[in-house]
Amino acid sequence: MQKHKQVQRLMVWVESHGFGPLFILLCFPFTPSAIVNIVAGLSKVSTLQYGLAVVGGKAVMIFTISFVGYDLVSLIHKPVRTVIIGIVIFILWYVGKRLEVRLNRSMKREEGQ
Repeated sequence: MQKHKQVQRLMVWVESHGFGPLFILLCFPFTPSAIVNIVAGLSKVSTLQYGLAVVGGKAVMIFTISFVGYDLVSLIHKPVRTVIIGIVIFILWYVGKRLEVRLNRSMKREEGQ
């Protein structure tokens, strides 16, 4: 699989962007998780970053599905729900990015010693 151009491009993109894109992709229920998992496994993303992205992304996805329910029309009629979902996604993304920066710093310190 690593020989395909598209897979290589996606792996480089995931490696350079790290936590953020994995988190965002895993937040959406329509994203094929198997493909995201395979690309993350083939790339050089750290296990901890990947684990945080999966736990956070799936938590947001489950929260969104349970909060929104089966009625998508309610997102239009009750925009407060949409705003709450957006805020939760942003907060989790921001916390994940802060953790990623902290992890990268500690990894660089360990490599330098």
